[in-house]
Amino acid sequence: MKDTELLAEFASSSNEDVLEVINSLPYAYYRADKEGKVVAASRAMLSIMGYAEVDEIIGVLIADQYVDPIGRDLFLKKLAENENGVEGFEAELRNHKGEGIWVSTSAHYVRDKNGNIMGVEGLVRDISDERALLREIATERSLFELVAQKINYAIGIHDVDGRHVYSNDLMKETIGLDMNTSEIDNETSVYSIIDSAFMDEGQRLDSILLSGEPVDNVELVMERGGEKKYYIVSKVLLENFGRQYICSIMNDDSENRKQNAQVIQNSKLAALGELSAGVAHELNQPLNVIKLAVANLRERGDRADQTYIQKKLAMIDKQVDRSSQIINQLRSFGRTVDDKNCEGDLVVAVQSTLLMFGQLLQDNNITVKTTYQTTSIPVSCDELKLEQMCLNLLSNSRDAIEARRAHSPPDEASAMRIEISVSTDSNQAVLTVKDTGTGVESTLLGKILEPFFTTKEVGKGTGLGLSVSQGFVAKAGGTIELANWAGGALATVKLPILEQK
Repeated sequence: MKDTELLAEFASSSNEDVLEVINSLPYAYYRADKEGKVVAASRAMLSIMGYAEVDEIIGVLIADQYVDPIGRDLFLKKLAENENGVEGFEAELRNHKGEGIWVSTSAHYVRDKNGNIMGVEGLVRDISDERALLREIATERSLFELVAQKINYAIGIHDVDGRHVYSNDLMKETIGLDMNTSEIDNETSVYSIIDSAFMDEGQRLDSILLSGEPVDNVELVMERGGEKKYYIVSKVLLENFGRQYICSIMNDDSENRKQNAQVIQNSKLAALGELSAGVAHELNQPLNVIKLAVANLRERGDRADQTYIQKKLAMIDKQVDRSSQIINQLRSFGRTVDDKNCEGDLVVAVQSTLLMFGQLLQDNNITVKTTYQTTSIPVSCDELKLEQMCLNLLSNSRDAIEARRAHSPPDEASAMRIEISVSTDSNQAVLTVKDTGTGVESTLLGKILEPFFTTKEVGKGTGLGLSVSQGFVAKAGGTIELANWAGGALATVKLPILEQK
């Protein structure tokens, strides 16, 4: 029942009945004469207006209680325009203590038997708390929107059914959201009016979030306008007034990825330059074998039987294959990493790295001991990245050994070594690289994986090798730990084993 209908019922009741009813209502009741002076009020009205007794409020001019004088005129205007009275008119009044309060009033004219206006009566609710909450929400929303427009993140909010609530300009631009489309209404899903590239992935991540799983810093790789773009997406489930909403935060990481890729590629090219001497030595060996086999064949000439010829040809063929393997490995290592590939074999990566770098270690009189628990351990990381990580670890071990050797007696200097182990532990692949170098100062162990941090002399290290490797491993869900042992340094890499399909 509307408040004005309730007032109409009062008009047909006796004064005693009305007084009993209005004092039991959760609403405050008042009646004013034609001049706007209070002639009757319920106990609730006294409480709202800050009076202790009825006599105190009788005769009070309601117009004087309005904070904004125009408010009273507007109320009377609306009352005159509506035959059935006014519903829920909101205005700010001052109570008996001079404090501002917000009230909602439903009222109608009181008339005599001839229809002449005798005054006004109404029901009043104190809505100060509600208005304060609304002001707080409005302030917070304005502040949120101001911040959301200024920060360099795309931010959007929609309800769990996909209906759009808010998007900052960067989000609209990123996902191609056009809020001016004529087809949009209150039931339109945001996913039906954005670029198709984001539709499937957005709904997939929403489903993950609603299932109870976190969506934190998920990487999305997609083609847009003929260009590969990288986005980092997080989603948070919000609840407000019993309804659930999904807040999406998106960062375009494409430029950062390009810069990182360039740093990585430069690091690989620098490594290739260092490897060139060792690779040349590796290639010289099969070439010398081939040259010797050809010389033997020429020396035998017509005296060579088929068995001898086939033996030499097989030797040449084997050395050609070995040379091709070295060259292909070098070419493969030098190419740009494909970010879509997230598979590699840790054992193969270690063996391939040693194929390129092993001769250089041997030339430096460093013994390498390898232990493989199995012939293959597939992991969730690109094989080229694994090779670069292995190369960085071996390079650091080589440099640490050379630094220690410079201050060691001859017998100790000649016994320097690197021990490499590849094994599995539960559902993880484990690579350890143990050397007899100088080790790492304990105070520096927590910093050594940070970008641009290096313990080498100026010009002998960028400080990016281990940092880049850490990035590869962390993205694959693994860890790198550096520690010291009695004879040098120990690096331990753990990576999730790739589930076989």
